[in-house]
Amino acid sequence: MSTIPAPGAFDTRIALARPSNALDELGAPVGFEPAGFAWARLEPLGAGGGEEPFAGQGRARLRVQMRAPHPLAPGWRMIIAARIFRVQTISAPMGRGGIVEADCIEEAP
Repeated sequence: MSTIPAPGAFDTRIALARPSNALDELGAPVGFEPAGFAWARLEPLGAGGGEEPFAGQGRARLRVQMRAPHPLAPGWRMIIAARIFRVQTISAPMGRGGIVEADCIEEAP
């Protein structure tokens, strides 16, 4: 999906959430806090499974493409309608200031 998108390709509004700065007694974030909204293009990648033990099978995977600059890092969440996806990897195939791609997996309900 690293070609230049056509005008109007960013047709889905998503909410971004970053891990909270508040930490529990073990140093892990206690939740997520809103980090804004973005218009994005979604590409389904099928169901994932087996990459994480005991995580369940058949979770949806997406590639999300959006315009930079959007602060984004692995571990962040993207909320799309009522579904929550965790950002696994990020790349910038168009170079700096262009388009950012994130591969995401759906979080278990």
